[in-house]
Amino acid sequence: MTSQIFPPHGEMDTYVHGQVLVVHVYGSWNMEMRQQSRLRTAPLIAQLEAHGPWGNIVVVHDTLVSGLELFESARKSVEAIRATGQLKAVAWVIAPSVEGYGLLLGRYRDIYKDLIPCDVFDDLPAAMQWIEGQLAGSGP
Repeated sequence: MTSQIFPPHGEMDTYVHGQVLVVHVYGSWNMEMRQQSRLRTAPLIAQLEAHGPWGNIVVVHDTLVSGLELFESARKSVEAIRATGQLKAVAWVIAPSVEGYGLLLGRYRDIYKDLIPCDVFDDLPAAMQWIEGQLAGSGP
C-alpha cells in the first residue's frame, strides 16, 4: 500500500447497478482519498469486468473543488482500465448547485476527452439512461 502523507479528505459510497459502477462522492478530495477510492472500488470493478462491458457514474454531491493532481490521476486510472478492461463510458452527475459548478464544470466535462465517451448530467436518472445506451451500443 502507498504511504500516506495526509489523512484522506472526502467520502464516498459505491454500489453496482447492473453493469454500472455508481460512486457518490462528498467533500473536497485529496490524493490520499483518491488512493483509498481505487482500493475500495477494485473488487467491484473486477466483478463488473467478469460480466462484460461496464460503465461508471460519479455523482458529486457538494463540491467540485479538489487538487488539480486528482484530474491527472483520474485520467491515468481510466487509461489503465481502458487498456486492459471493458470500461465503455463515464458519466458525471453534477447539479448546478454544487460548489464550483460554473468555474470547474468544463474541466470535468473534458477530463476524459479523446479517451472514452464521457458526459455530464444534472441528475442520476439521465446519467443512467445515457450510460445504459452507451453499453447497449458497445457490442461484445
